[in-house]
Amino acid sequence: MRIRPVHVSMAIVVAVMAFVLYATLRTKNPLAVPDEYVPTGELAPGDNGKAGVADIDIVKELDMGTVPNDTPSTRQIEIHNKGTDLLTIKHVQKTCPCLTVVLAKNTIPPRQHTTLDVTIDARKYKGFYYDGFVGVTSTDPFKSTVAFKVKASIEPEFLLEPRELDLGTVTKGEMGEATVVCRQMREKPVEVLGLKPMKGAEALRLSFEPRPEETWQSPGKREYVIRVKVDTRELPTGKYTGYFKILTTCKRVDVYQYKVAAEVDSFYEIEPRTVIWRGDLGTDQEHVETFTIFGETPFDLVKSDISIRGFVVTPRQGPKPNSLCLDIGPGPEARHGRQQGTVNLVLSDGKQTVRDKVRVHALVSNLALLRDATGKKTKSPTPQGTPSQ
Repeated sequence: MRIRPVHVSMAIVVAVMAFVLYATLRTKNPLAVPDEYVPTGELAPGDNGKAGVADIDIVKELDMGTVPNDTPSTRQIEIHNKGTDLLTIKHVQKTCPCLTVVLAKNTIPPRQHTTLDVTIDARKYKGFYYDGFVGVTSTDPFKSTVAFKVKASIEPEFLLEPRELDLGTVTKGEMGEATVVCRQMREKPVEVLGLKPMKGAEALRLSFEPRPEETWQSPGKREYVIRVKVDTRELPTGKYTGYFKILTTCKRVDVYQYKVAAEVDSFYEIEPRTVIWRGDLGTDQEHVETFTIFGETPFDLVKSDISIRGFVVTPRQGPKPNSLCLDIGPGPEARHGRQQGTVNLVLSDGKQTVRDKVRVHALVSNLALLRDATGKKTKSPTPQGTPSQ
């Protein structure tokens, strides 16, 4: 076909119209890709925050320093939003009734901050050293709850020296002992009324008496000496921690909890210190759990018995020289259920004879007792959970 000039003109017109239409649609189409396209979830150049999300930033620790014991004391921190979306504070939690927290505002625009006032009222705290946490829950999708530590020293009505008692290494069978001085610090008199071991600190032996007035550090401010002894004869080897209460006439701190630590050493070590037996009396009768005694020198197992009814403990040679394994398992009279007790030991190396114990938890089922009258086996209610160590 012969191409005429009119055909050429028409083609040029169509091409121009198509280009105009394409440019128009590209500009108006919301799905069109811009020249400076930034994919979703990524950052535009120069943006150091998180794109499209809130990003909370807060201190890790607030040290309030020394605060008075008779009036509230307040410190202020800032909560920043380093993200690119609005941050909303949903809730602020505290770990002690002695703390009060006040948030200036609960919404923080991007790149801005708000303030949080933290107040401690020492009149509601029975101690001289506060150590707790404040938690902040927000709309930050990656850190929904963040916490910061709050600590403070409270002006003391009385002082204990040392602050905590560490007896160091004490040979098992011997008595570790030391003294603590209780010293009045303010004009108002403080008297010690009594001492009381807390639960699990039965090995502590405690006494106290007033110090002669001529030995007081400050005239008119009385002092007491507290004598602390630890009877290690019944304690296991290893780290020991015990607490006792000091009862006083101080209105704010009428009961003070005091810590005592020691390392109990002997001619042997036991691993592990807690044994858990779990199984069925029908199918696991031969199953045993084991702990091992490792001696520094040769030793004798003078006695071993277990307090859980129906369970037996059987000694055998250990994996190393001067070691002994003790296997724990059910005997013919074992009962099903959740039970706990101890293996009681008497050991001797020829120079000294000591007592020790190992905790035992037994989680025992018995499928044979769960058969109904037709002989059909029902689901076993095997004791669940993990015993506390």
